[in-house]
Amino acid sequence: MPDNLHKTLQPYIIRFKNGFAEHEKDNSINGKSGLEVREYLKAKVQNYFSEEQIDHLTRDDFIDLYNYSPALLSYALGSRGHLHEEVERFIDTVGTDEFRKKIKSLLHGNGNVAERYAEVITSTKSVNHAVTSEILSYYSPSEYACLNGTAEKALIFLGLATPEAPRTGKQCGEYYLQFNAIARELLNEIRKEDEPVLHNADFTTLDYFLNLVGWINMWQIAPGEGAKFWVVDPIWKEKKIAAVGFHEIVDRIGEKITSLHDYQEILDEMKNTYPDWSSQKLKINARMAYNFINDINYGDIILANKGKEKILSIGRVISEAKVDPSLEYPIYRDVDWFHPEADVKIPEEMKGIFGKTITSMKHKDALPLLKSAKKSKPAADSELFQQDADIMNDPAFRKMNRLLTAKNQIILYGPPGTGKTHAAQRYIAAHKPGDSAFVTFHPSFAYEDFIEGLRPQTDDEGRICYGIEDGIFKSFCMKAFNALMETAGLERRWEEGHDVPALSEAEKAQALNARDRVLFYLVIDEINRGDIPRIFGELITLLEKDKRLCTDHELVTTLPYSKTRFGIPPNLFIIGTMNTADRSIALLDIALRRRFGFIEMMPDYGVLEEHLGHDDPSVQEIHDLAIAALRQVNARVAEQYDRDHQIGHSYLMKLGGSNSRDEAVETLQYIWYYEVLPLMQEYFYDAPQKLKDCVGSGFVILGEKGRSFTLAEERDGEEFIQMIQMLVGAAIPQDEYEA
Repeated sequence: MPDNLHKTLQPYIIRFKNGFAEHEKDNSINGKSGLEVREYLKAKVQNYFSEEQIDHLTRDDFIDLYNYSPALLSYALGSRGHLHEEVERFIDTVGTDEFRKKIKSLLHGNGNVAERYAEVITSTKSVNHAVTSEILSYYSPSEYACLNGTAEKALIFLGLATPEAPRTGKQCGEYYLQFNAIARELLNEIRKEDEPVLHNADFTTLDYFLNLVGWINMWQIAPGEGAKFWVVDPIWKEKKIAAVGFHEIVDRIGEKITSLHDYQEILDEMKNTYPDWSSQKLKINARMAYNFINDINYGDIILANKGKEKILSIGRVISEAKVDPSLEYPIYRDVDWFHPEADVKIPEEMKGIFGKTITSMKHKDALPLLKSAKKSKPAADSELFQQDADIMNDPAFRKMNRLLTAKNQIILYGPPGTGKTHAAQRYIAAHKPGDSAFVTFHPSFAYEDFIEGLRPQTDDEGRICYGIEDGIFKSFCMKAFNALMETAGLERRWEEGHDVPALSEAEKAQALNARDRVLFYLVIDEINRGDIPRIFGELITLLEKDKRLCTDHELVTTLPYSKTRFGIPPNLFIIGTMNTADRSIALLDIALRRRFGFIEMMPDYGVLEEHLGHDDPSVQEIHDLAIAALRQVNARVAEQYDRDHQIGHSYLMKLGGSNSRDEAVETLQYIWYYEVLPLMQEYFYDAPQKLKDCVGSGFVILGEKGRSFTLAEERDGEEFIQMIQMLVGAAIPQDEYEA
């Protein structure tokens, strides 16, 4: 996870630690503190909704459970009723039997969790994201997050990407999984803290933390008269501060002003310093100073405004109140201006809120302004995947994140040259794994290479004997397991030649909590070229997420050669790649298809247009022509053959290194004659006419009766460019070319 998210979270972590006792009290239910409520709910949900107990749940059980539900507490407060009465009303509205069936399907059903999640919400009256995700999270607190309005506001305050899928309707389950992936990144980050509550956090603890973030205060603070400290003398922007005046008080008592935590004390200092001020003016300024010194807190959002005209910048508070006598406004706080050029016009209906130096704003008023903020110069520390902007913005990478979270293994598939292996490597690099490994499947690759098998060895006297040797996957599983145990603080090790250690339930929970801090990735390139059922053998079932070690349905098998007990650790993720030109996805083993998520990667001309931009128009002309040629060939291949045999955009990426037109022409010529045409020959080796139709008559000469072909003589320089122009349909008549 990039350091910038750590920086963004720090003020909220400080606030959480400083105000923990008060936060516990404010979130208490029925005499239990906030954390005690969550521990109580986890125990209750995991008991009531277990496969053994869920069919026996009664109305009273539901009521007992939901008397402690934060989701239904909000429901009760929203309707201004009493919690117990609203819980009974909710249960009676939903229906005990129907609700039990839906929750049973959600927690224990088969198929896509997003579809099961959406089914609960879309087909059950009064059930929303908050109630559904709360059940999921408290049943599997290391796997699933709580999704509610406060948590969603927290993402906005943190400047993080928000889910792209529709929040309601049949795709609401996809929305939840996208939220869950973002929440996992946050959970990984807060677990880096030494403080026990955060270090040992699960998703229910994260919900507790986001509850604090989602209820921060928002303030309008004017940067001096006429916004002088932002526009004329931009000291707020340069020093990254927000400040208030009262220089005369600072001259009298110095830093003592920041230790005055009683309004009356500040008012008395005002009276002593400004004896000519009216009583009303003293009270207004004392309240303003009190707000800035005492009410503003770590992580609060500040909107710096220019009168009633517009919001200039938006930032978050990252320090206590401090004093610097050299400043014109000497009482200040450090601010992370994460939208330094917000430039948001204040709507007419909101102008009445602005006008004072400091004003506390309601969320309903401030949030639309925050969402409207322009990100022409976004702060580097306000995005989830800022370490790699392409990963942050590319929908393919978002989908990779979601599917890996849901299944633990995915396959990237598509025509050759669409960047599948590159995408896997960049995804892994952006997530700073504990370790990664790379293997390529091929027709002779076997179970003995992947898991374990007999291998010839020599003894001390040079005689040939056979011993059992671990394969790539088994060795990597052992390494991932041992790293997980070390990260979780458990004294367990999986030694070579021994069984995987059996863990107690407490140890399993501890290991799952540490999982996301030590991720291991195995890339299997060309996965479809191997005999997959033979390579994985009996381990194909163990790949399933809920069959991994430490999970509720953990499966361990005995390997046929070593007779040792084997399982797959939960922190090991597999990313496979496959060329659909070699083998269609439809031909894959059904067992494999069910256990992997699949992401299609097709030729992406947008990537080329971005990568091949050039300041020299003569170079850009060749780049544009190359992209047009690729489009044309792929359109013809899709028509003459199928979409799986198109040519990927990565073939043209080499053009990006061209510094002159001649160099660009030479590079394109090499790509065309030595990479593109040989690939097309392979596709259409028994269909000469189709080959000619795809690449044009300038590159293929048909034999007698069209039953054979030869490639035309290689053209150089501008002659070659004219041939490509003919291919893409440029207006160059054939007789002109021959002349």
